[in-house]
Amino acid sequence: MISWQLGIMQTCDNFATMPFRLGQLAQVVAYTPFLSGNKVRLVLSNLYGEADLYFDEIYLSKEEKFHVKHQVTYLKQK
Repeated sequence: MISWQLGIMQTCDNFATMPFRLGQLAQVVAYTPFLSGNKVRLVLSNLYGEADLYFDEIYLSKEEKFHVKHQVTYLKQK
């Protein structure tokens, strides 16, 4: 059984007050955790959204320049 450690990053990007709607948004979030290990669990939420979010791709990298990146899967599917 894995003993999970908690590392939190929260960003609150509220686009609700903008005079337009974003059809697509590409975002890079850099997070340097103080934890170590070889597994990660992501929890993504849409606090301000009025509609569901759909992600085409999500990648993780141990390097800040994304020279080596790994695609995130859900239930072993892209």
